[in-house]
Amino acid sequence: MSLLQKLTQRDLLRQYASVMEQILMSGSNMLASIVVLKVADVAQFGIYSFIFVLSTLIAGVFGTLLHRQMMLEIASEDETVRRRIFLATMTIEAIGLLVFVMAVFIIYSILPFVFDTRIPAGIVLAACLYMVLYIVFDAFKQYAYTTGNQIYSLRCTFIYVCVQILLLGAIVVFYEGSHVVVAAYAALSASLIVSLSSNMLCLSSLTRAQWQSRHYLVQVLSGYFKQGRFSLMGMGITWAQNQSMNPFLMVISGPTVAGYFSLGRLLIMPMAVVSQGLVNSSTPTLRRLYNQSGITRLMPRIHSYLVKTTLFSVLYVAALLVAHFSGLFERFVPDYQQVQWFLLVWVALASCSIVRFWHGQFFVVSMEFRFLMRVSVISLLVTASGMLIFGVGFNSIQLALLSVIAGELVALAIYNRKQSALLKSNS
Repeated sequence: MSLLQKLTQRDLLRQYASVMEQILMSGSNMLASIVVLKVADVAQFGIYSFIFVLSTLIAGVFGTLLHRQMMLEIASEDETVRRRIFLATMTIEAIGLLVFVMAVFIIYSILPFVFDTRIPAGIVLAACLYMVLYIVFDAFKQYAYTTGNQIYSLRCTFIYVCVQILLLGAIVVFYEGSHVVVAAYAALSASLIVSLSSNMLCLSSLTRAQWQSRHYLVQVLSGYFKQGRFSLMGMGITWAQNQSMNPFLMVISGPTVAGYFSLGRLLIMPMAVVSQGLVNSSTPTLRRLYNQSGITRLMPRIHSYLVKTTLFSVLYVAALLVAHFSGLFERFVPDYQQVQWFLLVWVALASCSIVRFWHGQFFVVSMEFRFLMRVSVISLLVTASGMLIFGVGFNSIQLALLSVIAGELVALAIYNRKQSALLKSNS
């Protein structure tokens, strides 16, 4: 076997490991959701999902501003520099997480004076602990990906999932309390602690890294922010476009409808997970390819990834159709008659989002973050206008959710036009 064949085979193993890791994470999230549904009801699941969506936003802020920028920064560096940047990044992250936790408890103290409500302290504590640990977990995963250790990262995720299964199983068997959301997030947090403790690759890299100075931290953060500010704003806008639907439904329809919506999303999660796994795993490779060859070889490689994820999505949607027409969903999914329309919306939205993610990856690895931000703003305006006009003005949840799909299609059209122009000018 030639050296080129060995390298290609190794890249394929890393990609499959990344996808398997995303599938495991998706499965663990589904398992936790099923436990909440089994022990409690759809309304409690709506609350659980509402917190999870907020967790996604916070993790996205740290992931976009720090983790992704770290990946781009160290993709072509040697091991010594990688460790140094990794240590600086984790130090910055620790400071940011401390500020975040302090802000949460300040808001928690003020909230009852502004609104006539009192969020249970247990939910706030469990949610904060989960968010902090998950953000560190994601940083370790991205570092492992950038250093070519996707298989090692998969091992750590496997440990996390195994511990989580044991703890969630204990909740189902022994738990009789009413605070199911607190118990579920406590189980997730404990599982993350065990997994992080087992990640000797990242822990060793941190302990062996050479500390620089506070000035170096400022320098690293300044570099991250210079490039990441546009991507950060774009991420926030994308979250508002794709994830704010759960809070929106919580406000206008209550936790039960939000629970139906989240249950529909749960059923299509593997589609998004496989795509996101390939996106995360391919970012360093695509970045190196862009540095070496420019956009000439970049688009064909991105297209090959898109074909793979599209094929999987088609097969998965076919499986959903079989489950729908055979009556499996009616038997196993709570209140499926109420959920099925939300499931249809999620299938359409996930299909559009997958294509947009891969076309957007072209601009991520070429670091066109300002352009990505502008597209996200346009897409959000379409989505927000539709949600406000149809959701609030006409009280039509269906049309409000369809406006999110319209926003995705607008973004995709702009991406295609920009890519065509760049390829034409480069030929």
